[in-house]
Amino acid sequence: MPSGDVNLMTDKEGSGGVVTLSNGSSSTSIASLPGGTYQLTAQYAGDATFATSSAAPIAVTVKPEDS
Repeated sequence: MPSGDVNLMTDKEGSGGVVTLSNGSSSTSIASLPGGTYQLTAQYAGDATFATSSAAPIAVTVKPEDS
């Protein structure tokens, strides 16, 4: 199973985050995405067994919080 860090990056400057894989998955949430539409890309840092990789971007829409 892959382990290590996955960088989640968006097309907006200063947004995204890092999640850490354990047994090939993660249930971490990212709180740094304000309401809006993003192109989200995941980049795996790799580990001793698995090489680095990048996913194609996907569109993600975050509903703004009520004020």
